[in-house]
Amino acid sequence: MRYDLERIEVGRIEQIHALRSIFGQSGPSTAALAALAEQSIPVRVPRGTELAREGEPATVLYIVIEGELSAERRGGLLGHFGPRNVVGSLTALARDPHGFRCWDTRDTI
Repeated sequence: MRYDLERIEVGRIEQIHALRSIFGQSGPSTAALAALAEQSIPVRVPRGTELAREGEPATVLYIVIEGELSAERRGGLLGHFGPRNVVGSLTALARDPHGFRCWDTRDTI
């Protein structure tokens, strides 16, 4: 996680609502979403910011509320991820020691 990014204030209810919009009504319980929101750090990411570097352990996942992130691994584009997308969940959960490259292609929250 980059700690030099601008943290923004987002209320807990707004965080849970944003997470619910990603996972849907049949997704995790409100309690589980509240626990995830508790661990979240909402940030504003300026365009062109590199969030993760390939070759470094993956320990963070990114949830896009607004804007767009792109990701690649081993020179291959994994995709462009806009609102209501999660980036890096499998690599973070697996504690992948090789990670992936992730950067912001538009101002993103």
